[in-house]
Amino acid sequence: MSPGLLAVLAEFFDVIGSQKAHWYRVLDTENGHGKDLLIQSTFPSLSSLMKMESNFVHELFVEVGLVKTRLYRGVHIAYADRSAWDSFFHEYCLEMETTVFEPRNSKNTYVRIGRWSNVSHPPRTPGQIWKEAIKKGSYNLPKLRISSAAMKLARCIGKQFTTSTLSIASSKTTSKNDDNGSETSNDTSDGSIASNDTSDGSTTSHDITKMDLPNLKEYPLFHSHGLNINDESIRNLAVHELLKNMGGNAILYRQKSHHKGALIRIPSANSAIGYSKLLKRKGNFMEQLLLFMNESAKGNEAAACLIQYLLDNYEEEFREVASKNNLMVRDDKKMEPSKVEAMLHEAGIGKSNSRVLFRHLNQFFGTSMFASEKVRRKCFSGEEFEPEVCVHELPDKTKINYWYKLPHVMMQHYTPNLFSREDFLDISGVDITVGGDHGKGKKRFQFL
Repeated sequence: MSPGLLAVLAEFFDVIGSQKAHWYRVLDTENGHGKDLLIQSTFPSLSSLMKMESNFVHELFVEVGLVKTRLYRGVHIAYADRSAWDSFFHEYCLEMETTVFEPRNSKNTYVRIGRWSNVSHPPRTPGQIWKEAIKKGSYNLPKLRISSAAMKLARCIGKQFTTSTLSIASSKTTSKNDDNGSETSNDTSDGSIASNDTSDGSTTSHDITKMDLPNLKEYPLFHSHGLNINDESIRNLAVHELLKNMGGNAILYRQKSHHKGALIRIPSANSAIGYSKLLKRKGNFMEQLLLFMNESAKGNEAAACLIQYLLDNYEEEFREVASKNNLMVRDDKKMEPSKVEAMLHEAGIGKSNSRVLFRHLNQFFGTSMFASEKVRRKCFSGEEFEPEVCVHELPDKTKINYWYKLPHVMMQHYTPNLFSREDFLDISGVDITVGGDHGKGKKRFQFL
């Protein structure tokens, strides 16, 4: 196969792949269907879709291996190679498919291009379309906007190959003469093609002038080989050949700093659903990225790095995906004891009711997201700050016992249990309210 031509074809099919779907014949004259007007109007050929002559498209498909020929009763018959088409779809991630259909009792290969819509353009098989065409005598084809895409296709093919290039393969094919059984050949006697003779020194489509050559200092390789780096088809061909040499998924190389580098092939898709399908395939581009990163990372550090990046830059989307997949909160990610107590106090939930609440939450989420009662007791019980107890004697000799706690000493005592040193790194100020309640709705003291 010719990767340069295949890339050009893939780009054309990808552009029109977002429009309304329909089934097209691979070859215009396969099994005599070119003479059936109803089949022609119902299932146009790919040559009509590409706005090219059928013979030219036939030679093009033979050149890239999508169409092959076989000898049948002394005659070379062209046929579409479905396995080659399927490989082509897979390699370039095209949402297309092939099928075999037999209108007029003749088996032919059809290609589906475009998208179906369950509402406005529901999926249909060639058989269903053909039944409607026979019943009505015609079929309304979907209207496509492909003029610019077809022009670009013709321009890109013309840059890479001349007509003679495509004709070489077909010119070597011989056919039997039905009258006398002798073989005839399309080759000219001197092995050249008269219509493309360049013996007079004129330039061909491959020749480029010095003005087209890239700068020798910046692009020495392309310059030395006489390649025009501004030609998109040449760039595509160079990349495809490098990818093919290295397995087809990534190009590994040494950067100028002598560190390893990688160029990973990321196919294009028309929607997020398309990318989801690509990521489900074995050996997808994310797997290639992780394989490269794991060469310098340990274990699953590369995956953790990418996940952290997505969380930092796309937090809302990250949380939405996590919620849809019912991901649990990490065991070590719990609400702190002080925050749990503050929540329960503000909600007016006592010890018994809080136990019922936490039990239901644990059963629903499958894990505890709050500091346990044992941990909360450890923080707020058994480590009380002992008050200073004093006696005040009135003039009438009445003694009043009282106690007090110095606020700054009390805060020094409780702070290490409530906060860590890291919690204070970004704090510029603190507002504190302290109070006590003996249980009967009266305050013993309040300090603000």
